[in-house]
Amino acid sequence: MSNHDMPRPAVMDELSESQLQELEFQAAEYDRKEFLEIATNYGWDDETIAQVWRWFEIQNNYPLDMLDE
Repeated sequence: MSNHDMPRPAVMDELSESQLQELEFQAAEYDRKEFLEIATNYGWDDETIAQVWRWFEIQNNYPLDMLDE
């Protein structure tokens, strides 16, 4: 399975449409700091946040080596 075939994290199914749009916006802006703050407010742990961020990176073809910046 390639990175582009990565399934959407199941935790995202629990979000409202507005919550999902908020995360999508931060990911599109590549604003990891704000994304982290929002996801933390959703009660997600670090592993879940990293998994969702990585999924957005793959979907948007962002450079994966920038994951931890």
